[in-house]
Amino acid sequence: MRAAPEIDLKHYFYGVNNIPSLSIMSKVFRQLWLLVCFFALPWWLCAQEISLTKLGFENGLSHRNVRCVHQDARGFLWIGNEKGLNRYDGHEFLLWKQANPDSPLPEGRLKQILPENDRRWLLLYDSQLVSFDPVTAESSPLVFAEGDSLPAGRFAFNNLASGTNGELWLMASNLADSTAWLFYAAGEAPLRKIAELPLANAVKPMAAFDGRLYLGSWNNVISIIEADGNSNQSYELPAPASDPAFSTVLGFLRENEDRLWVYLSNGQLGWLDRETGFFNRHPLSDQLPHTFNPSALLKDQNGDLWLTGIVQVGTQNTGGPCSFIQPGSALFKYQAATGRLFDLSYYLKQQLEFTTAPRQLFEDATGGIWICTEFGLVHLIQRNHFQALLADGNDCCKDGVCSMRGMTEDEEGNIYFSYYDGIHMLRRSTQTLEPLTTLAEQPLRNPFGLLWHRGYLWLGNGTRIELETMKSETVVPEPRAAEGVLMLDHDGDIWYGCGNEILIFADGNPRRVRSFVDTLELPKELRSAAVSFLFQSRSGSIWVGTAGHGAFQVEKNGTLLRHLTANSSPALPHNRILGITEAGGKIWFGTAAGLAAFAEGNNVISTYTSDQGLANDFINGILPEGDSAVWASTDNGLSRLDLKTLRFANFFDTDGLTRNEFNRISCLRASDGRMYFGGLDGVNAFYPGPQLIRKFDPSVRHVVLSKATWFNGNDQFRNYGNIDPARGLVLSYRDKMFSAWFSMTDFSAPDKHLYQYKLEGYDKNWSAPSPANFARFFNLPAGNYTLRVKASPGGSNWLDEELAIPLRVKEAFYKTTWFLMLALVFLLLAIYSGVRYRLHQARMKAIALEKQVQERTRELAFEKQKSEKLLLNILPAETAEELKATGSAKARRHENVTVLFADFKNFSKIAAQMSPEDLVKEIDACFRGFDDIVGKYKLEKIKTVGDAYLVTGGLKLGERETGSPREVACNTIHAARDMHAFLRQRAELRKAQNLPWFEARIGIHTGTVVAGIVGSRKFAFDVWGDTVNVAQRLEAACEPGRINISSEMHRLIKDDFRCIPRGKVEVKNIGEVEMYFVEA
Repeated sequence: MRAAPEIDLKHYFYGVNNIPSLSIMSKVFRQLWLLVCFFALPWWLCAQEISLTKLGFENGLSHRNVRCVHQDARGFLWIGNEKGLNRYDGHEFLLWKQANPDSPLPEGRLKQILPENDRRWLLLYDSQLVSFDPVTAESSPLVFAEGDSLPAGRFAFNNLASGTNGELWLMASNLADSTAWLFYAAGEAPLRKIAELPLANAVKPMAAFDGRLYLGSWNNVISIIEADGNSNQSYELPAPASDPAFSTVLGFLRENEDRLWVYLSNGQLGWLDRETGFFNRHPLSDQLPHTFNPSALLKDQNGDLWLTGIVQVGTQNTGGPCSFIQPGSALFKYQAATGRLFDLSYYLKQQLEFTTAPRQLFEDATGGIWICTEFGLVHLIQRNHFQALLADGNDCCKDGVCSMRGMTEDEEGNIYFSYYDGIHMLRRSTQTLEPLTTLAEQPLRNPFGLLWHRGYLWLGNGTRIELETMKSETVVPEPRAAEGVLMLDHDGDIWYGCGNEILIFADGNPRRVRSFVDTLELPKELRSAAVSFLFQSRSGSIWVGTAGHGAFQVEKNGTLLRHLTANSSPALPHNRILGITEAGGKIWFGTAAGLAAFAEGNNVISTYTSDQGLANDFINGILPEGDSAVWASTDNGLSRLDLKTLRFANFFDTDGLTRNEFNRISCLRASDGRMYFGGLDGVNAFYPGPQLIRKFDPSVRHVVLSKATWFNGNDQFRNYGNIDPARGLVLSYRDKMFSAWFSMTDFSAPDKHLYQYKLEGYDKNWSAPSPANFARFFNLPAGNYTLRVKASPGGSNWLDEELAIPLRVKEAFYKTTWFLMLALVFLLLAIYSGVRYRLHQARMKAIALEKQVQERTRELAFEKQKSEKLLLNILPAETAEELKATGSAKARRHENVTVLFADFKNFSKIAAQMSPEDLVKEIDACFRGFDDIVGKYKLEKIKTVGDAYLVTGGLKLGERETGSPREVACNTIHAARDMHAFLRQRAELRKAQNLPWFEARIGIHTGTVVAGIVGSRKFAFDVWGDTVNVAQRLEAACEPGRINISSEMHRLIKDDFRCIPRGKVEVKNIGEVEMYFVEA
């Protein structure tokens, strides 16, 4: 093994000379080190608004010693522990082998889950390596090359790594000869042994990168192993000569194929630079103590780094959650955007019984962090997207509660907040809150609106404060109300609106003031409108919002351009205006009944309310997120409307807001893009961005089927979500109870999730929203259904995606057609056997007459069969049986019967050209073809009269299945088409022989008929009724070679066949009948 090329590694990784040796570091020096770090690194902060929850035995986890975790494409979490593979849906843990005893997955310790793609994961057990499909739950062991398998019972699998091109590396311990075997496979090839290494390498960290294996082989050495097993290059990381273990490689993290990270036992972190071929040292290394031994590294979706491990004794413990980095289990977050380090160790320790090094860090699709430990699976939820200001109460606020009002920003980026009794300043440089006034020193009289201008704070109560001296002066002697609003226009003039008065202070000078209302061209009745908001658009026009008269658009010279109200055209949703802004080329109004977007160019207003997904219809403030979105604070939550998709994302106190209720005019978008929304309990500050709306991305949260069970009275059957959506679930008629459990793959607050379900084809309406995540049905009739489920994380945010699982309940076998036919066959066989038995007895009694009796019996049987066959040929079986049994048969009424009449065109003319024998022969051939077609589509031939042919479909004769009216109607159309096709083929043959040929007209109608036989001789089965008459008239009105149908027929088949409307046609003795031609 040769070393990497010579280079000064101090430029790349922490140099040897820069690391104080632990063996010579004195106690005094350590204390000085801590003091310097404590005062020099103010970004060592406690995390705010985070939640850590440990899941263990008490939550259903099969074993608390968790080694690995991953999330599949559907959203399920899969956990490896001492018992094997577990699945978690947010509500329930499932030990997979216990729930699926027939699964080939092994039991016992699962060390590693290595996903290669969404459908192929590799599971590393102590002595087995298994390929697993998390969707279908199918699994199979990986194959080793012939001759490379390990000795049974004398080996253990230790580590697994894979590259992006399908290469696989496996490290195993061969206990038989105390060596470590390294296996390699490319693609689907079997694993083959490529190297034997010292046994100590079996438990060393490794990672596949750029087609090679990086192995932390010994202390501070990283060996590079090629696919053929050769190792010709290594990295020796800087460490004191007396203690090379000081820089021991503890782990790697491969960031796709972009970057390979390495972390060391001295708290150092670096990444491989492809251009130089060396590891660069990350700035985070400067902020971590050298007594920190990392055990896992994660780079989250925001680019922030997470590190966990153990801080060894050597760092002072000051106690408390916001103290300096302490010894013990540690968890750090490095915020890439700011370079700040957040110490979350205190919160992790609250979840762990003893000091332990977590094994893995994992981020799920919604941004939740999962930490695998010996004492359970720890779930960390970040709720620090919203920073709470003045939310914990303040002595400067009335009764200690800061109910916020106006907000403004000065030229240095400092933010000012007003509330009922005072003002606070958020200093930009230190992000600290400082009260400008207190109740004891200088109580303010309802400052309400707030505006900074040239060193002064202008207040909505008619005063202004000089910030340098904190002296106040009255600029509006007698304001008409306490709730004044302020605006700085493009010219630098200050607008002050209060009650029905609007004053303009030129250049912010209190002595250069004029009344704007006096110059307005307003009707007298509108001059009493109370001003609630002032806004200047990009075009320069002024919008004046009122408390009950809508909004006015005016020019600065007083010209009234437009007045929008709830009764104007276009109309606002409400006359009370609480906020105005501009975004996406539209003017947006926050009203007491929703958001309104006014497109001035085409004079159209679009309204958005809770029906479209808004958190609440009462809007208190609105801010633009550039031209991409609009934010609205409401009486129940904060909403973001994406202007491209017009989808709402809603936030509530469960997402980190101080309260769900906000105050009006209490919002500000600062110059750095940060937004502030004030409410009943302080201010919520945040930077809008993808981290806020990621949880609303439909690709990261799904509604999944966790489990389904059905019970047939004796046995219970289960399915744990590995269902083919195309096939769904199939139940038998014996299954009397069906239950389904479902979940939403957002683990931040599963107890607040709401579900609705509907069994389509059985339920008419959706179930009421409920936190219960299961549905149960009893005695479902045979048929096809779809179980639909939708979910909400809470509030009004319902996922667009629905769970849809097909469900089919089979018909009881004794109700099926094949069973009834089989029963009939057995019945006939029984009758036949009985007859044969009686004949046999007769033969035994009269041996002498046996031959004669046998011959006569056969003749009788033959004649009987001929008679029955002839009778069944004339009459339907049910009618024939009734006639034989009683000597007569009653006529019966039948609904939804389809009647087909067919007749030959110019039959008399053609008949005159043929001999009687040829005519009968040709008619016989045609009707035999028709008979076959009728039998093919399970229709009933009724009779022929001359050249007319009558067919019905849908007659309920006995227990014969006829199908639905639509199916019968479609089959009749198919039969009519086949009849025309048959006649065309026969016409071609006869034309070739220069013989006459027939064309048919066909009419079809659907309705009610009466069917039966009449008379006492020469029985004939027939049908009567208007349906028959209409079908005959349809045939008469048809064109040769076409199919003429009625409107009743058209309603049944219109979705299956293309039809040409003929309109209403006058029909003899019936009147006008609406007719359609069926296209060929």
